[in-house]
Amino acid sequence: EDCPEGFEDNAFKPYCKFCPAGKNGPNAESCTACPDGKFKFGNFGDCETCPNGRTSSNEKTSCITCPGGKYVIGGICENCPEGYYMEPFDLTDPPLECESTPLGTYQDEKGQLYYKNCSAGYYADASASIVCKRCQSGRISQSGTYVCEECPQGFGADSLNLICEECTDQK
Repeated sequence: EDCPEGFEDNAFKPYCKFCPAGKNGPNAESCTACPDGKFKFGNFGDCETCPNGRTSSNEKTSCITCPGGKYVIGGICENCPEGYYMEPFDLTDPPLECESTPLGTYQDEKGQLYYKNCSAGYYADASASIVCKRCQSGRISQSGTYVCEECPQGFGADSLNLICEECTDQK
């Protein structure tokens, strides 16, 4: 059987030279690592593209899932941006995008596994929030909420916007 061009081994016919797993090249003397996002399991054939949501291992011999807080762009694991997160998972079909933070939460750091609840007295009224907003005067909120509630008539918010306090006459 004939060897592919560039992979003949004239000294040991009928054996062929090859690029080892994780490498590919135009001939056996010019083997280079498969590019990011591609792998080669065995000694023969070309580097193959990893399935969606996966990237190649360091050795380029298999495909792996990015760790939590990261997602795949162009075959490379990248940190989720602020306002997004990616929980660790063990799925055969990994998510393709980071999750945006839900209402009442935020994430001010890149590459995070989880989101953070807004503190009491603050709110986040949009998904993918990077910061929480402070409640306006006369309004309060609990931790992890997306709206501030107005204090009832005759009451005002304390200085931290945590509780409504009865107003007193100052004469």
